[in-house]
Amino acid sequence: MKKVLFVLILIVLLPGAIAISTDMQGSYRPGETMIIQIMGNILDSIAYEDVRFLRDGHIDVPFDYDIKRIEGTYYLYAVMPFLELEGNESSEYTLRIEDVETTVNGRQEQIDFEQNFNVTGEIIDYTISPGIVVSSDDFSIKVTSNIDTNQQIEVNFPFERSILLNPGENIIMFSTEEVSGGFYSVNVGSYVVPTLITKEIEEPEKRIKFNPVEIDSRIIFGSEAKYEFTLINTGEEIIEEFSVSYNEEIISLDPSFPDELEPGQHYTFNVVLSGFEERVEEIILIEYGNESFEFPIIVEYVEEGEEIIIPEGNNGSLEVNYYCSELQGVKCSASEVCAGDLVISRDVKECCLGACVASEESGGLAWVGYVLGAVLLIILAFIGFKYMKTKRQNDPFKERMGRVDRKIVPIF
Repeated sequence: MKKVLFVLILIVLLPGAIAISTDMQGSYRPGETMIIQIMGNILDSIAYEDVRFLRDGHIDVPFDYDIKRIEGTYYLYAVMPFLELEGNESSEYTLRIEDVETTVNGRQEQIDFEQNFNVTGEIIDYTISPGIVVSSDDFSIKVTSNIDTNQQIEVNFPFERSILLNPGENIIMFSTEEVSGGFYSVNVGSYVVPTLITKEIEEPEKRIKFNPVEIDSRIIFGSEAKYEFTLINTGEEIIEEFSVSYNEEIISLDPSFPDELEPGQHYTFNVVLSGFEERVEEIILIEYGNESFEFPIIVEYVEEGEEIIIPEGNNGSLEVNYYCSELQGVKCSASEVCAGDLVISRDVKECCLGACVASEESGGLAWVGYVLGAVLLIILAFIGFKYMKTKRQNDPFKERMGRVDRKIVPIF
């Protein structure tokens, strides 16, 4: 009867017990750094504040600890108290993680996870902190030697080497310059530190770009599905020995692809679609070495009166996706004209994909401006001269009055 009762109790308690688990040891030495993995179906994040350490089941004790989630798994480290214990003496502690969202018997529940451990024995030779690392750059780990003589430990990141520890605090630097991002198990002496290097992965610049980046259009039944796109070699070298593939039963290209693509050059192609009734989803695929470049073509026929979508860039000009400098273009001055194609860029409305040359009209007709200016100056000078001459002439009436005045002799 007792065995049956025990089994029933075990069946009831087992789901809750296995909902969350760890790889915690039963006992640790004073000063030892505990590094554990928390396993189970954890549905919500565990915060630093959710973790508590208790002595004798109810007394909160401060620990140097942290908890981090790395690639979907929670890791926790904690430095054991520095206790001076004698013989088989030990101190019992409880790790408590509160309000953990998990599943019990398939139902979502919030539980408080608890697990006991003991601190017993002599003080450990050395302590490390932190015991978990998440970094996008170089990092350091503090190693405290708890003995009065030098000791040597081994580390394996970024390469294997020996470290001499002096009594007291030691700082070990770890460089991430020569390693890629990802998860690493970093050995620091007898400890294994879960480490996540969060470097940004730089995607290589695509050597071939399409403009527009795709054709996505809706047109009326019976209309000709004809479009235009430009291909650009954005690299600095000639691209040759590349392959181009597409469904030739539906897609017609004019002109055909050249044997090589010059750096900085723009190649314009006309696309004509045929052989479909309602919708086409095709790609033009260019393969060069280990690289591939896709140009999607999505066109749908609709009834007259439905919304029509004409993709931007089909008028022969490039979409406003690039700056003029990215297109290896220039902006011509007012007295210059573009000897190449004019496109609209993000910063210049008229980006010249060629050389800017002096305008023939402005240079050839410059003499007309000079002649007109000279004639205008002559006219102004003539008017000014006539005006000054008229002003200097005497008024006839005033002149006659002056003569009369001179003939009258006053009598007193």
